Amino acid sequence: MYRAAAALPYDDRDRVTAGLRGQLRVMAAAAGADPDWSTLRVEGPARGGEHRGTGLSEWAATVVVSGDRCLLDDRLIDALVPAAPRRSAATSEETSPLLVG
Repeated sequence: MYRAAAALPYDDRDRVTAGLRGQLRVMAAAAGADPDWSTLRVEGPARGGEHRGTGLSEWAATVVVSGDRCLLDDRLIDALVPAAPRRSAATSEETSPLLVG
């Protein structure tokens, strides 16, 4: 399931739905997925903050997708997300897995 959100200065549900649907379409295309538009759910408006004196409405949309593929392989994920620090048994000091030889 993919989710898109926006804070906008208007409450036009059709306009908001079109914009959020476009965001979801781009996300699905990037992952090689196919959105099932019959599952599209739009929530809002919820009153949010202000921008330049104009009140904002918060919106969110979700859609179920199929056929997505993982864009990152395990090696790249391991490189991007470092492991938790380990404690050295000899000194009880934390050591970084990136610095251990």
